[in-house]
Amino acid sequence: MPGLLGAVPLLLLSVAGAPAVAAGGAVSAAAPRAIPVAGVAAFGIGAGHLQGPDGVAVGASGAVFVADNSGDRVLEYIPGSPGYPRTGVTVAGGRGTGSGLGQLNGPTGVALDSKGDLFVSDSGNNRVLEYVYSAARHRYAPAGRVVAGTGVAGPGPSQLSSPTGLAIMATGNLVVADSGNNRVQEFSYDRAAGRFAARATTIAGTGGDGSGASQLSYPAGIALDARGDLFVADAGNFRVMEYAVTAATQAYPADGTVVISGQFCRWLALDSRGDLFVSWSYVAGGMVEIRYNPVTRSFASRGTPVGTAQENGINAGGLAFDTSGHLFVAYTAVTSNPDWTVWDLVLEFSYDPRAGTYSPVGTVMTQIGRQDEGVSAVAVDSHRNLFVSDVDGSVYEFRPAAAGYAPLGTVIAPPLAEPAVYGSALALDSRNDLFVASQDGPGVLEYRPDAAGRYPASGSPVPGASELTGLQVTAIAVDSRNDLLIGSGEQVLEFRYSAATGSYAPSGTVIATVAGSSPPTPAGLAVDAHGDLFVTSPAAGVVQEYLFNAKTGTYAPAGITVASVPGNSQGTYPTGIAVNGRGDLFVFTSHGNSVLEFTGNPATGIYAAESTVIFGGGGTGWPGTGGVGLDREGDLFFGNNVDSAVVYEVAASALR
Repeated sequence: MPGLLGAVPLLLLSVAGAPAVAAGGAVSAAAPRAIPVAGVAAFGIGAGHLQGPDGVAVGASGAVFVADNSGDRVLEYIPGSPGYPRTGVTVAGGRGTGSGLGQLNGPTGVALDSKGDLFVSDSGNNRVLEYVYSAARHRYAPAGRVVAGTGVAGPGPSQLSSPTGLAIMATGNLVVADSGNNRVQEFSYDRAAGRFAARATTIAGTGGDGSGASQLSYPAGIALDARGDLFVADAGNFRVMEYAVTAATQAYPADGTVVISGQFCRWLALDSRGDLFVSWSYVAGGMVEIRYNPVTRSFASRGTPVGTAQENGINAGGLAFDTSGHLFVAYTAVTSNPDWTVWDLVLEFSYDPRAGTYSPVGTVMTQIGRQDEGVSAVAVDSHRNLFVSDVDGSVYEFRPAAAGYAPLGTVIAPPLAEPAVYGSALALDSRNDLFVASQDGPGVLEYRPDAAGRYPASGSPVPGASELTGLQVTAIAVDSRNDLLIGSGEQVLEFRYSAATGSYAPSGTVIATVAGSSPPTPAGLAVDAHGDLFVTSPAAGVVQEYLFNAKTGTYAPAGITVASVPGNSQGTYPTGIAVNGRGDLFVFTSHGNSVLEFTGNPATGIYAAESTVIFGGGGTGWPGTGGVGLDREGDLFFGNNVDSAVVYEVAASALR
């Protein structure tokens, strides 16, 4: 599924914590743990999301630091912490825009020294702050101290103007990309006194603004290699410059050498092999790796893209490596691909040292944006293979030996003209035939696997069901008889299946009508073990049950409201729905982008009025859509369009 779902580690995430508010305002029990089993794991929704990630740095312990430019703060993502990598901790700023020592104004670059102290380019305040780290307390000082710049923009040796990139030399000296002054400044560090010199030495851009060998134009990212050579992203000149240090004097030449040119570049990083990574955010952003040849001591003339084509259409920002060689990249906005709507996130590209390659799709560290349309439906077949609907329809193969899923999905249904806006858009029958909603043509396409379980490259119209042609389908379900249930408009239609002919009734029978204000669309459909039909109504914020009469083979003419979801100022949209063997209902709702469980009573057929929050995705004021599904063991799978194309699993044993 190009650009939709990619490699993700089986990271165990706890979604428990503070009690969550359940339907009707009651407080539910702690939610069970949810494991992302397929797709891009998206985190940072809610109060901890980024608002314009810029510079990135990784500490010796693996903690990831991100300059949250629009949020005027720096967040730290700590491996092993309960919320990692979903939740970051503010370690600098976060007290509103300002010039106080506890405030930041548009931070850009971040760097760490050997003691773990954090350095931040406080660009809007024309200064660099140092936040001292206390190893004993495992925390940073709440206020920074100014170590470079006076706070007033200017060209003097003690002044800075819109500083961006930062680097720390082996000597402890601080190197700053003084972007507004078109130069790179070095502030000497006095180890005995524990402070930096007030006046800096210009080590790059000595010739002022321009495109000559001694000139720079708005330098942004900077990096130092193992020898101490300086690399500068000369953004205004669309090039990267290298300044080779003289070993004897540790001085830099006035003239730099062009490493690569012709591409707007903003941030740089070097890996342990000496390869140079460059990101850019102009027209169509992206990231390239420029290979270094240690024999010739030269770089390749062209860069190799890192990531997928979709990720290389996003504005890329700060770059950093951890000690294992994994690459962290900040992304801010889309400029070229309207189907890849992602912003304000950090991707981690895992590195395979044997192959010398990076994962093709990054794992999302933190974000507020979303990818493509997000997950609108999930289903699991009899072999535990996982099917996911977004713009495409894909399958994630279950691998019994590994007790997990393939890291990348295989596209079954190609991109649809318009994915369903609400609710489930795919379903499986008892033969593992896949039915996918299609807004372009026959309404529903059927994909039948061959004897080896492979699906065809293209789907076929549902045989016999001529009325499906042209329908805008928003939900699909299949009952135990393989009858096809379709949500379209304000109705649920039943297309009877004939095993003798292998085809369906030409027209559907109306078995439910969803009323209410806009949108009165049947968003989710599910059938329980008794054949009863459950329908979610976004407009009314309820789930209705239509009882099935096994003797007559018909449904009750009116539905019974069995569950309701809490409303909010943005609307109430219950969408995906599933029901397990015990009769418990699982509903995705836009209120908090959550999955709710309504426990059923087998003896009375009545559902609990209050729900348990299985998963709370955050973003209460941002309604989303999502899908839920169950496998034969009762494990719950779910995803949504806000958490961005990731599918989570909760084991049946963790559900009450």
